[in-house]
Order: sequence, then C-alpha cells, then structure tokens
Amino acid sequence: YFPQLPVMGVAIAIILVFTVINWLGVKTFEKVQVVMLILFLLAILLFGIVGLFNIQPEYQTPLFPKGLGGFFTVAAVAAFSWAGVIAIVEVAGEIRNPKRNVPLTIIISMIIIATLYFLQVYVFTGVQLWNESAEIGSTAVLKAAEKFLPSWGVGFIALGALLAMATTVNSMILMGAREMWVWGQDEVVPAFFQKISPRFHTPVVTICVISGLSIIGVLFAANIEKYADRKSVV
Repeated sequence: YFPQLPVMGVAIAIILVFTVINWLGVKTFEKVQVVMLILFLLAILLFGIVGLFNIQPEYQTPLFPKGLGGFFTVAAVAAFSWAGVIAIVEVAGEIRNPKRNVPLTIIISMIIIATLYFLQVYVFTGVQLWNESAEIGSTAVLKAAEKFLPSWGVGFIALGALLAMATTVNSMILMGAREMWVWGQDEVVPAFFQKISPRFHTPVVTICVISGLSIIGVLFAANIEKYADRKSVV
C-alpha cells in the first residue's frame, strides 16, 4: 500500500511494537486495539457507504462469472479473517463475568464483522470489474476507491487496510502467548514458559517466543503476502 516503505523492516517493527504492547498487559492491549479498530471501521464505512452511490449493477452480472468453485476457494482463505474472534476465548480468564460476556461478545462481533464485510465486498464488486481487480492484485481495493473518493480518502482506506492486518497481528500475539502459557501449565512445554512478569502480570516468555517465531516467519516469507498465505495454510 505504501511502496516507498521497506516491507520487511516495517513488518518486523510492527511485530516488535505489538510485543511491547502485549508485555505491558491486557489493558494496554485493549486501548491500542480499540483505537486501531475504530480507525479500521471508519475506513470500511467510508468505502462502503460512499461506494453504495457509485455501484454499476452490470459489474455484478453474472454474480459468479467463473462458477462456484472460485467462490468456495476464496471463502476458505477468507475464513482466516475471523481468527481474531478466537482471541476472545483465549483471554476469558482475564475478562469480567466471562460466562456472560464471552458468548455475548462473540455473537455481537460476528454480526458486525459479517455486515461490514458484506458491505465492502458488495461495493468492491460493484464499482470495479472482477477481471480488472484480478489484474491489479493486492491494491485492487485502493484502485476501486480511486473511482469515487478523493486522494485523502484513498489514503485513509490504505491506512485502514494496514490497521486490519495490525489488529490481527496484535491479537495473534496475545492469543498465541496465552495458549503456550497454558501448555506450560499442562506440562506440554517446559515449566519455564509459565514465567509471569511480576510488574505487568503477563506471560513474558511466551510473548517473546511467539514474537520471535513471527519475525522468523516474516524473514523466511520474504513479504507479508506470502507470510499470510503460510499462516492461513497452517
């Protein structure tokens, strides 16, 4: 989205920043995550609401130009986008009244995510031909936004896309660290992995391990797209 920036360097820097955020505790994680989420949602709403008034119905006919096979393939890959919801369960022990709040949060999150994703895809396929999007590649959404938004709006959409990935990375560090910490309690991994920060009460060892593995993944993947593909396969 920002070709002038070194992809690998930015990816590693983002992981390190979120490592520190998770180290500082769930409350810090929550504040950062909420800010990023609000900006991300505003970007989706900007694209979706303004785009609704610029849809070309003929672009969506037929609805499945290549048949249902492509639809199911994309649906399988897109399922990774819902992974953040699982993080709610992983931190249930740190949530007030988890028996009530965890299921309620999951239900509300699923409804909001489904609505916003449907809006985004509906507008995307209505303002730009599917084969044109395929030729453009990863920046196809930005090219679609250029058709009805000013330059600052397109830039905000790009920021929203980056924040979408950032919120996922942040939640994955949180979730992965908690899972590995539980493994330590169950003696699946050495007890050393149960170490908790006396000041911030966070599983510092597992946070560092998950972050280190993420950095290795970025280094071996060469770019964030390949890294995302590998994570989705795993």
